Amino acid sequence: MLRTETLSVLVISAALGTGIALAVLTAFSIGMTGSAAPCVLPLVSGAVVGVAALLALVATALPGRFALRTRPVEVAAGR
Repeated sequence: MLRTETLSVLVISAALGTGIALAVLTAFSIGMTGSAAPCVLPLVSGAVVGVAALLALVATALPGRFALRTRPVEVAAGR
């Protein structure tokens, strides 16, 4: 469940971030060169999203495993 939530947040944030960056870079490109052709390398963009995915999965998996290590009944009972 944690993995699914993490991946859904990653997909949404990557889509929104790419859309916003594309809008800003297109406007900047039009202002500087007169054409709407921002240069975005797919390999670099994919690497950034891949590293972000790896960090997000590690940042949720480690605390999630630690939190789920004890039984919920023991935590609720306060022992």
